[in-house]
Amino acid sequence: MKKKTISILLGVVMLLSGISVSYAVDMAGAADIAALPQQEQGTEPGNPPVDISGGIVIPSSVTGQQEAGDPGSADTGGTAENSDNSGEGEDLPGEDSHRNLSFDDVQNPSEYFYNPVYWAVKKGITQGTSDTEFSPNAICTRAQIVTFLWRKAGKPEPETASNPFKDVAETDYFYKAVLWAVEAKITSGTAEDRLGPDDQCTRAQCVTFLWRNYGSPAPEIGGVFNDVDSSAYYCQAVNWALEKGVTNGMSSVQFSPDTSCTRGQTVTLFYRASLENVDRQNVEGDVVTGAFIDSEVNGKNGTFTLRAENVSAESGIQSVRTAVWTKADRSDLHWYDMQGTGRSGSYQLPLSVRDYNTTFGVYHAKLYAVTALEQQVELDQKDTDVKAEGYMFTENLGNRQIRVTVMGVPDGNEVSFASWSDEKYLDDLFWTSGQNEGNGTWTAVLDTVNFASAGVCNTDVYLNGNAVYNTTTYSVQLWETMPPIEWEIYGYTQQVYNQVGTDLYALFRYCAGIPYYRPTPTPESGYTNSQWYALYGFKNHKGHCYVHAATFYWLAKNLGYEVYYVQGYVPRRGGGVTTHGWTELILNGTKYVVDPNFTNETGRNGYKITYGASGTWRYQNYQRMP
Repeated sequence: MKKKTISILLGVVMLLSGISVSYAVDMAGAADIAALPQQEQGTEPGNPPVDISGGIVIPSSVTGQQEAGDPGSADTGGTAENSDNSGEGEDLPGEDSHRNLSFDDVQNPSEYFYNPVYWAVKKGITQGTSDTEFSPNAICTRAQIVTFLWRKAGKPEPETASNPFKDVAETDYFYKAVLWAVEAKITSGTAEDRLGPDDQCTRAQCVTFLWRNYGSPAPEIGGVFNDVDSSAYYCQAVNWALEKGVTNGMSSVQFSPDTSCTRGQTVTLFYRASLENVDRQNVEGDVVTGAFIDSEVNGKNGTFTLRAENVSAESGIQSVRTAVWTKADRSDLHWYDMQGTGRSGSYQLPLSVRDYNTTFGVYHAKLYAVTALEQQVELDQKDTDVKAEGYMFTENLGNRQIRVTVMGVPDGNEVSFASWSDEKYLDDLFWTSGQNEGNGTWTAVLDTVNFASAGVCNTDVYLNGNAVYNTTTYSVQLWETMPPIEWEIYGYTQQVYNQVGTDLYALFRYCAGIPYYRPTPTPESGYTNSQWYALYGFKNHKGHCYVHAATFYWLAKNLGYEVYYVQGYVPRRGGGVTTHGWTELILNGTKYVVDPNFTNETGRNGYKITYGASGTWRYQNYQRMP
């Protein structure tokens, strides 16, 4: 019997073998809180303003810990743009100044914000925070983003001197920008007489500002993100931004509207929104080529790779992008940056059906080249038929049961499932007859009492009792040794894995995107702190720092990571300390702090940081908790 060894993973969770795909998400957003004529909302009631100075070690220069492929995970450093506070008469760089301009913290062309930063400076939209630094990871305020939009529009003079806001003075650098934005119906403030100029600008607010600035066009798609309610003031703006390729969300199902925007993210949004979308026949002043070639499809693993060749432009290629969807209404559309293969003009994009809710069928894709002339040129489109050919996954049904599913079984076959644990290896082998669900899909429901040992387990699929058709490997904890509360948590963690995958950083972003909420009920008798707060987070999708930490703790723990739930103290505004929750992650003998709430509240990187690192909170008097 074929025994497939894969190091993993989840407690009763789907596993794809083959190519591993990290979903590239972006934080390049931020937005306005109220659809006109509604008032824009500020921070959620009960969520106090974030202290980003008292409890943080602010370094003289900040280098981010940005995770590869994820534009938005870096340490953010400062909070304001010096040039934006220097008054109306600053000397903004002109067209020629960009040629010799270089920021020490914007040097890597592979950074998502590299081209947008120099584009924004060239256009006079913003400057650096000093002669040598741009501070791409510093948080943007509402006043700064309104000022960026005003400068992008050419600094038009307001037609009226009427100022509706008590927190905006004529001496403020953003005074004219605000009056113009009100006239243009870009913002209506966070209250009847309040703009909230110093409030951190959220993803929802920034995207809404942009959408209104472009005339509030009606999008043709919707329903992609589960944290964007159809009644939310920013819903249309988010759908427009996704459709246009301005943003792609924090994950395939999360936009994270309340997360703060950084300077790098903001100029990236502006840059993408400003790109002129043209097809290749209507390109002016440039010659742009490129096309899809045949895709590589693996129906057994549920993976496929889009490939493009001969992509070039006389002006130069800045990036190659692809929009992919399966549904007729494009409600599952997502944008990706294709990866260079190392050959000139050659690009590829590996994808998985798991990124699209395990959907088999026809995948539609459009190929775009972003050129140095700030045009996003549509080059080609292609349909790829991804058919299941023995694709397998598992689901936790609760009550000791696991369902194993195999898809794409040829007609005329009888299916049986052989299952065993790694530790006992065939000594606890048991067989289960398959249930024909139709359309080539067969299932079997396994009772975990049949496994003699907890841990890594395997299931082989046999057709007509002959050779192994495919294998899946998963991890289970026997019902007898798993408390009912933990079994319930396992069920919720599987739902999250199915939504965002099992990449640990993607799970961190999921937890950091849980909306802040307090007060959160205290643990009841019979629950540990981590159990209580994790279940609250899974069920309600909101909570404070304990919820953020406990949710990540169980998501990591059920994947087999050495992780600890920690409670302690951090400095608070005005002196003293306040209680706080986070996690400790041990990787290759190194201890890391993983603090989703730190990212949630400040927009800074809280993933795999260390105690005492610059730009983080000062963690004090802490202990690991159950």
